[in-house]
Amino acid sequence: MTSFGVSHDSEIVKDDAEEIKRAMFKCLPRTDVFLTSGGGWGSERDLVVTVLRQLGWQEIFHRVRMGPGKGIAFGLWQGKPVFCLPGGPASNEMAFLQLALPGILRMGGDNRHPLRTVYARLTEDVKRRNRAWTEFKEATLFQDPEGNYQVKLYGKRSRLQAIARAQGLVCIPEGLDSLKSSQIVPVQVLVPRLDGM
Repeated sequence: MTSFGVSHDSEIVKDDAEEIKRAMFKCLPRTDVFLTSGGGWGSERDLVVTVLRQLGWQEIFHRVRMGPGKGIAFGLWQGKPVFCLPGGPASNEMAFLQLALPGILRMGGDNRHPLRTVYARLTEDVKRRNRAWTEFKEATLFQDPEGNYQVKLYGKRSRLQAIARAQGLVCIPEGLDSLKSSQIVPVQVLVPRLDGM
């Protein structure tokens, strides 16, 4: 958050309903927006959304048609916006980048998406898992000899490696089965700069 000029305090809380309530009330007087990580899905330890319901929050949505990141929840509690991010690393990152961070920055008057977009030519077909939601894929950006951007998927790897090393994100919109090699697509840039950008 400090990369975007947003100050923050953090609390580490056990998977315990009373501890979550205590932390929420403790932070309430000094907080403009809540951002929680984990506890928003459906297991016996996913308590955050359940606790917020007990506290009478106004739930705007819980789960979206986006992968990864579909487990995000958003609502208002005590007049404060609350973003509940999923706990899995890939889902957490995507829910934060696509929904929570833009929402928080908009509260400060910035209407732009926080990730810069460039247009690049795909070097391969990109297939999706489910056409019923928007899907994001980690990718690598590079320039051809003419200076045009090319993009390829990060490749066979662990999810954590992809999160740490990807340079951009390719989006497959809801309703499409795939993107085709040589197609020019928008790519959200994750790295601070690439040569020529």
